[in-house]
Amino acid sequence: MKNKHLVLFIVIGLFFIGANGGYAIIEKVSKNELEKLEFRDAELYLSQTNVPLGDVLNKLSNRGEWQKFLDTNKGSVVYSDPRSGRPVTIVTAIPIIPGTGNSNYLTMLDISKRTGYEVKEITEREVKQLIITMLRDNVDLLGLNMDEIGEIRIGNPVDYLWHISVSRAVQGIPVRDAYISFAINHGNLVLWGIEKWGDVEVSVVPSISEQEALKNGFALIGGKISGDEIIKSVHLEIVPVSLQ
Repeated sequence: MKNKHLVLFIVIGLFFIGANGGYAIIEKVSKNELEKLEFRDAELYLSQTNVPLGDVLNKLSNRGEWQKFLDTNKGSVVYSDPRSGRPVTIVTAIPIIPGTGNSNYLTMLDISKRTGYEVKEITEREVKQLIITMLRDNVDLLGLNMDEIGEIRIGNPVDYLWHISVSRAVQGIPVRDAYISFAINHGNLVLWGIEKWGDVEVSVVPSISEQEALKNGFALIGGKISGDEIIKSVHLEIVPVSLQ
């Protein structure tokens, strides 16, 4: 009976492999007129560049801040983007909320002192406030302007794990794909870093209006028809580009 079950399993497995393979072979080789207008400028592709902090430390204007950070947080591993001088990845074990992480002795009383009000449980409110404080305390280390901190999104998939994503906005205008991410595990900040956060040296004053932008967009695709639906409102963005 075991052999029969094994044969049946193999047959079923081959069926799914064949089915998946069949789907993989089917590829759309033709495009409709609208799809033919799609394009992506080569400058919009930003490769992921990171090197060990030690390789660029002497070239950084804030190397003193980094040395103090490394001295305080022994064993930390840092990778930096040599183009911006900002950290792409920081692996640490810094207690930030009460938990069972290594060397984490924080109490709710400690958090209450940090937030300025009595804290009985850790919620998104406390995590957000502590992350903002963390950023403010490390502006020179990270090369940040707190006025550019945008939306903060917080996830708590399980009780001991928090994911935080901080977007960027320059004078209220979002910067596409620029963010700072944090991971808190068992109360300790264990992973954080910055993505596509270069220096912004462009005017934030649009050269055309929203109406003109919308008109130009529809003109590109042959005009607007009755069935068209705008699923995302017209808005201004700062888009990082590669200068290399």
